[in-house]
Amino acid sequence: MRLPLANLFCNVPGPSLRQRLVHGAFWSIVAAAVSQSSSLVATVLCARKLGVDGYGRLGIILSTINLFASVGQLGLGLTAAKHVAEFRSTEPDKAGRVIALSQLTSIASGLLVAAVLCVAARFICDRYLGAPSLAGALRAGAVAMFFIALNGSQTGILSGFEAFRQIATANLVKSVVTIPAVLAGVVWMGIDGAVGAYALVGLVSYLTFGVLIRRECRAWGIPATYRLGMDEVHLLYHFSLPVLIAGLSFTPAVWWTNALLAKSAGFVESGLSTAAFQWQFVILFFSSALGSLGLPMLSNLAGERDARGYRRLLYWSALVTTVSAIALAVPIALASSHIMRSYGVAFGKGAGTLVLVCVASVLSAANISVGQAIWSLGAASWGMALAALRGGVLVAASYPLVAHGAAGLAEAYVVSAIVQTTVQAFFISWLLRQKAREWEAPPVTCQSG
Repeated sequence: MRLPLANLFCNVPGPSLRQRLVHGAFWSIVAAAVSQSSSLVATVLCARKLGVDGYGRLGIILSTINLFASVGQLGLGLTAAKHVAEFRSTEPDKAGRVIALSQLTSIASGLLVAAVLCVAARFICDRYLGAPSLAGALRAGAVAMFFIALNGSQTGILSGFEAFRQIATANLVKSVVTIPAVLAGVVWMGIDGAVGAYALVGLVSYLTFGVLIRRECRAWGIPATYRLGMDEVHLLYHFSLPVLIAGLSFTPAVWWTNALLAKSAGFVESGLSTAAFQWQFVILFFSSALGSLGLPMLSNLAGERDARGYRRLLYWSALVTTVSAIALAVPIALASSHIMRSYGVAFGKGAGTLVLVCVASVLSAANISVGQAIWSLGAASWGMALAALRGGVLVAASYPLVAHGAAGLAEAYVVSAIVQTTVQAFFISWLLRQKAREWEAPPVTCQSG
């Protein structure tokens, strides 16, 4: 008797693709499980030690770090995943140049953005957070931000190789360091110590990813070359830049709404929100792991102009990511009171917020595969527009709702997710029809007179 998940995989087109999907799914799930479990344990320990107010302060610091990291990454993770997957077999030299471009650019951009964060830390904390005392922690967070930017590019490179087992290995190393480092940091220096611990975890991840990338390059016969041409530079303009703009269309909205909540409702409500939204990552555990397979595999099928295989893979991928999110969201919503109290008694009043987070997370899961499809089909401009719409709706909904505290912010996420799901469903249907006609058209040949 087959399990339902196995039945889904068995309907994926083609035995080779089926094997790749099952293999990739298994290791992606392992990687996500290791990463999320260590992160969840670390955050619960932080919350119990710092209390609601202190945890809210740490949460807004980490949110600010992630905002600047999204700029430092320059969309290089998706760029590397898509183009390494495209060229690793057919043009290994070009794949090597893409890898070099991703690594060099991420280092340069990460250093630049980290410097900007250090200089602007006092202004951000004073003007937007209303907490100038957090400036020192935010400056220390610039180091963590730098490594987050580098790790994003490295993960994309390994995804392009479909080296999901290696990503799981890196996450295992990361998890071994995360819990003791964060706990020691909080006990020793409070919020500053926690931020410093995340910087140490980033360094360890960077070194681990570096070793694994070099092994994959040797295994695929991809030379390490830093002789970059205009083709590689064009990748930054035609693909990385749109991905960056798309990220900046939503990530700043997340930060802005978090800052709005902290400044208008206080760090206690911010702490409740941070704890509840931590479970969004748990709900999206399987969805994100399986969704990470989408871009390289969909890009591969798009390169082969296989419209039928592309549609089937997208359908099953979207179904699996949505169903897996529902399977986790329902029990988490039912146990919301117990879960929130595990952070400390004062967190118990955030149970309603967690239920709303569950609803928003399921809707987000339904959009993961669709988002990957949009980028794999080269619809960069549309990807930017849809991300801007999502961020704009979140900010617009937050202003009237954030007066209700953490629950109000969660309601704004539900509104944003409903709009995103509706618009993307119509758009991807239209885009697939356009691409199917393009791929099925006979090639144009020139005849000599």
